[in-house]
Amino acid sequence: MAVHVVLNQKGGVGKSTIAVNLAAVTADVLNHDDDPDASSPVAAVSVDPQGSAVWWAARINDLPFHIVQAHDDLDGLKRLGELPGIAHVYVDTPGWIDLQAGDDTADPLGRGPAADALRVVLDVADTVIVPIETEPLSFDPTARTITKVIEPRGIPYTVVINNWDARDGSHDLDETKEFVKANGWPL
Repeated sequence: MAVHVVLNQKGGVGKSTIAVNLAAVTADVLNHDDDPDASSPVAAVSVDPQGSAVWWAARINDLPFHIVQAHDDLDGLKRLGELPGIAHVYVDTPGWIDLQAGDDTADPLGRGPAADALRVVLDVADTVIVPIETEPLSFDPTARTITKVIEPRGIPYTVVINNWDARDGSHDLDETKEFVKANGWPL
């Protein structure tokens, strides 16, 4: 069983899309030769109160994975690693605003129900996937996510460059790769 949390403080970097697509691809690989009536060993769980992943999934027939909106089920989130018959869980998370940005002693996730859900899923995470776009506006929130939230918890993570359009040329992609590498983050 592996719990993969897709996390970035910045909204709009593709967390929901990545979580749902990774769940779909993983389910396709794991279900390849199995009984089509068997239950999928993959789940996507949204703790984003906006529910974008669940909204998207509701428009697709015959999803190859389970999907659940669970932003308000802290007890259930604590047991994500114990779901019977599930081999992989992909967790979609919301972006958030660090209201106490200058205070290094404050919890960077803040307070409130969304922050509580983020803390719980990070407590059970095996890995974190950090999407970053090829736009400098996503660089600082990504850095804060990694240095203030993920690294202090010691959770393995990978940065994924997302939403790059090859028609725009490689300059922004190269700049983003250099930013990630300069910080020593796994790409």
